Amino acid sequence: MATTRDGSSPRDYADSNKTGGAISRLSATVSQSPIINHGKRAGPVAKKLVKSTGRAAWYFVTTILILVVPLALEMDREQMLKALEQQESGGPYRLSVHK
Repeated sequence: MATTRDGSSPRDYADSNKTGGAISRLSATVSQSPIINHGKRAGPVAKKLVKSTGRAAWYFVTTILILVVPLALEMDREQMLKALEQQESGGPYRLSVHK
């Protein structure tokens, strides 16, 4: 069986990690910290916030598409008709021909 530098086997090293190695102690300390507990409580709140923000954005964009876009198209159409009427009636766009 292979040994590590200190002469112990890899199995001994794995067993020492299970019974309180430095990494497991650090992991336990970090997982019990108040910051981590606060983050765990904030997760569902953040999820609800993102969901409600997305829903509000969907309502806003849908309202814009239904109300504002047709209004803008109609205003553009009216402006084009006025320009056409002015051109046909000899409005400001009329070219003068000198004889």
